[in-house]
Amino acid sequence: MGLGRWYPSLGNGVKAAILCPEIPPSSQIILIAEFTVLFWALTISHVFHRLFLLTFAAPQASSSYALGHMATQLQGFFNVTKKRFKKARVLFVLAIILFPFTATAAPLRISAIPDEAPTELIRKFAPLATYLEKEIGRPVKFIPLINYVATVEALAARKVDLVWYGGFTHVQARIRTKGNAVPLVMRRRDLEFKSKFITATNSGIKSLKDLKGKTFTFGSVSSTSGHLMPRFFLKQAGIVPEKDFARFSFSGSHDATAKWVEAGKVKAGALNEAVWSKLVNAGKVNTKKVRVFYTTPGYVDYNWTARADLPREVLSKLASAFLKLNHKNPEHRKILSLQRAKGYVLAFGADFKAIELAAREAGLLKKEATQ
Repeated sequence: MGLGRWYPSLGNGVKAAILCPEIPPSSQIILIAEFTVLFWALTISHVFHRLFLLTFAAPQASSSYALGHMATQLQGFFNVTKKRFKKARVLFVLAIILFPFTATAAPLRISAIPDEAPTELIRKFAPLATYLEKEIGRPVKFIPLINYVATVEALAARKVDLVWYGGFTHVQARIRTKGNAVPLVMRRRDLEFKSKFITATNSGIKSLKDLKGKTFTFGSVSSTSGHLMPRFFLKQAGIVPEKDFARFSFSGSHDATAKWVEAGKVKAGALNEAVWSKLVNAGKVNTKKVRVFYTTPGYVDYNWTARADLPREVLSKLASAFLKLNHKNPEHRKILSLQRAKGYVLAFGADFKAIELAAREAGLLKKEATQ
């Protein structure tokens, strides 16, 4: 006989209270197992209590009478009344209270566009995840994804909850999720972000117009600072990649773009200013072989984008946690340094209207665009 047959209300309670999306499957199984053990312990205790009364409280009764009486008692036990159902529900609530550690909240899943090497992304975001766990009071798990499109699809499928996006990818995610993606916060520097155009020191290239007839690489197709905005400023200079370059390609990431130019694979390329500065400061690019020949005007770029259908309390805690990061605090400084930031500010959907317009003008964003 199943739990739901003896205690229908209790069975429904288990389904409603345990089998819910906010509790991880592993915790659900443990909680059900624990409550099952508790239920049967109470059941066995009740049966032995009945046997005790029959054996010692009525010694003068005949054995046949005792057995018959015991059967009657057991039958009464299994014919549970509505009053017993109510008691069962109380026991269920007590079980939840007694075993709170099994009903832990599901982890908040964060990710980021892979604009740098996977090992670098994990190094950058692991300390931030640890900090957010303390601030919001629930586990935070960083989930690396293989490309920009994968981050958009993961958010649309609710497989991640919070993603570090470039401005263009944020616009793509908002369209793909039909509005279920909202910008939460951004670094102060992202209000005026810039891209760098680089080339070999001996290439003879001094301006954007000099790129005509040359080989060129962008970063990722969906990159704001490595493709969309460089393309936008190239267009302003009268250069259309499909017509004016000898050949153009996509390296896949900003650091790869720098390596391609340094190795002579292409004559020039575009990447974001933050990664360029990091590579130079770390000695990972040879400035005797590669130089910057053009820096774009500023534009709005990176931001943390969250699922709009997350509970408001969660969104509020997340925003507060980011805004709380202070560069003067030694512990916070370590986290901010890895993010190449000095602090965060609130982000708003209107901030990315210009990015969306640039993407549509460049033909990179159709009305039904998903990537």
